[in-house]
Amino acid sequence: MVWILEEAYRSKKEEVILRLKTLLEIGIFIFEDKASISQATWAYRKGGDWSDHLIKAQCQQHHCTSLITFDQKFAQFYPDFVKFLK
Repeated sequence: MVWILEEAYRSKKEEVILRLKTLLEIGIFIFEDKASISQATWAYRKGGDWSDHLIKAQCQQHHCTSLITFDQKFAQFYPDFVKFLK
């Protein structure tokens, strides 16, 4: 949904965050991991890619202490948690 809003509809970050928060607050929707989605949405305000924030939040929900990635931008955003493989 975030990708569609950003790429297809050219929505600004603030609008994407508002839509995500609205969906999280509506009681008719069920989310697999509402806490991680909420955490990712909050972190997205500071920059970075929403999906990267979601991945990090889900890793932390599973008590991971680090994550390895080929995504250099992701690793730069969370240098203490995400390790970049060259």
